[in-house]
Amino acid sequence: MYVLITGTSVVVTMVTIVRSSVKQLQDNLLLLLSLVAFASNFMWWGIFLITGIKTVYYPFDLIVSTGCLASVWFGRYFQKPARRHRERISSRCE
Repeated sequence: MYVLITGTSVVVTMVTIVRSSVKQLQDNLLLLLSLVAFASNFMWWGIFLITGIKTVYYPFDLIVSTGCLASVWFGRYFQKPARRHRERISSRCE
């Protein structure tokens, strides 16, 4: 049951990120890098689960994925007020 829920969430996340990233590739490069790191983590997790290999694991790829997503979020967070400020200034000048 756990594998089914995890697999579903991974597929939904990947499809959502790819759909939003393909529209504007240059703006969403960090989202695609996050997707690659996220997919890499779950790919290796699945391989180790299927083969039964026990290994010491530290999720560097999830740290990279989280960093990329945080960069995207902060970038958009700081762009919105700047855009609103520019719109206010341009509306005053008209």
